[in-house]
Amino acid sequence: MLAFIILKSDMTKKNLSRFLNRHAAAIILIFLLSLMNSKGNAMLPLAIQQVSNKRPTPAELRFLPPYCRVHQFIDIRNKVAPTPSILAERSRWQKMIGPGFDSLHHYCWALSDIRKANLTPNEKNRTFYLNRAVGDIQYVLDYLNQSDKPMILLPEIHLNKGFALRLLGEDAAAAQEFIAATKVLPSYSPAYGALSDYYRDSGDLEEAKRTLRLGLQHAPNSKLLKRKLAEFDSEEERPKNN
Repeated sequence: MLAFIILKSDMTKKNLSRFLNRHAAAIILIFLLSLMNSKGNAMLPLAIQQVSNKRPTPAELRFLPPYCRVHQFIDIRNKVAPTPSILAERSRWQKMIGPGFDSLHHYCWALSDIRKANLTPNEKNRTFYLNRAVGDIQYVLDYLNQSDKPMILLPEIHLNKGFALRLLGEDAAAAQEFIAATKVLPSYSPAYGALSDYYRDSGDLEEAKRTLRLGLQHAPNSKLLKRKLAEFDSEEERPKNN
């Protein structure tokens, strides 16, 4: 279980929840067992070797969150000759996100790879991109865990890892990621929604509804959780109307 929590942030928990809710659920990360080995790319299929560059192109940068676009390890131009506006924007995000900003480029690489995976028709390339994305996500989690550094995006990162595991059929492991997200930020409604979906798909409707009600205790104004709970109520009433 996680040994670190959000610390020393200028944001209140209410504002933090709003910030994360705006960013969550838009990105689904996928985890696959590594195709890489000690010999590197030499053992990979040619199609995969041809897509191994991590750095997003200027065109791809437009689809990444703003904190990615100013990171010095994402766009080489920001490292070699950053403009005053880039430096100011980077400083703003560093203060908001915290010391964990140092490792955030790995998360940005992952987001870029997820987009590439969704666009490519080549299944081997898709698998490679997704596998590499989860490796970068895990790098961020390991970095934070080892250094005990704060990261306000941590709930979102756990949520997206959970989505990835679900797509792999690793539902029990995915549920643990959703739970981890709620422990980091109890008012993080997307994680309760995802956890409820897991229980619902598993056939445990009572636990699915209980999870939504628990989420609403912590995030009473969540439209997402209210909508999902209303769907349950509607389905329960439907047989009575027939």
